[in-house]
Amino acid sequence: MRRQVIPNAIAADVAAAVFFNPIPASALDQHSSFISGYNGFDTSSTLTTTQLAQEGEFQYWAFYLGGSNYRGFAPDSNFLETAFLVGYDHIPCWVGAQSPCSTQSGLGHYATDPGTAYNQGKTEADAAFLTRVNRGLGNKTNIIVYDHEPFNSSCAGVPDARGLAKYFLSGWTSEIAHDADYSSIYGAVLGSFAVDWASLSPVPDNAFLAGGQNVDSPFDPGNFSNGSFAFDQRHRQWDYNFSSEAVGVVDRDCANGLVLAQFQQGDLEPQGSSEGSGDAAEDPYCPH
Repeated sequence: MRRQVIPNAIAADVAAAVFFNPIPASALDQHSSFISGYNGFDTSSTLTTTQLAQEGEFQYWAFYLGGSNYRGFAPDSNFLETAFLVGYDHIPCWVGAQSPCSTQSGLGHYATDPGTAYNQGKTEADAAFLTRVNRGLGNKTNIIVYDHEPFNSSCAGVPDARGLAKYFLSGWTSEIAHDADYSSIYGAVLGSFAVDWASLSPVPDNAFLAGGQNVDSPFDPGNFSNGSFAFDQRHRQWDYNFSSEAVGVVDRDCANGLVLAQFQQGDLEPQGSSEGSGDAAEDPYCPH
């Protein structure tokens, strides 16, 4: 289902040409966010643009801009532009500070004071925004996803980690809105308490849900209402450790929400339409 822009046979030549001759800023600035109803993938593993060109199943990929808790592959502007040229829309993600009650060890945390945590969320948003611009993803309004990993509802010194997370993530959504971008949050339906995202102030523009039932749809994950983030506002990581012949082991995702597109496509669902009648319901690779 990936939009074919150039023949795969010349993908390597295109990739080499772009890396030798950087894309001018005027071309990079053409990218903006639109609604997609297709399937994609995410990975932190190192990829090549030739691998992306050879992979024919996916229309978009979720990649990592960076962040204080990220240690994987972070593509530069030439790589990202080449990925656009071989047919991929993008979802940039940011892995900054995590809950002090995180279930993973070795991660940097935000503060236990709610006000400080809120301001740290804003700082993360500004850092992600500047990285996006410096990475050549244009000056138009774009989506940025905050990766908020699973955490316990309380831990030593933090009696209400869910409430603390709301302060931090509200700082993120508030400052992303101030920076004129679209905010989104990635996290496990249960482990990241995704049900709380609808009560943030402001509410994120999109939700990127992980886990739940192994069904290739952005809906019906279990333990999360289909009425929440229902209007072209969600992505879902529904299948882990899928072995792709071209790009290796990845997580498979399904969209009915914003992606960063090279240009608006006629097959993208209009923003604001309700679910059950658009591409996410009809596309054979990403059914509702």
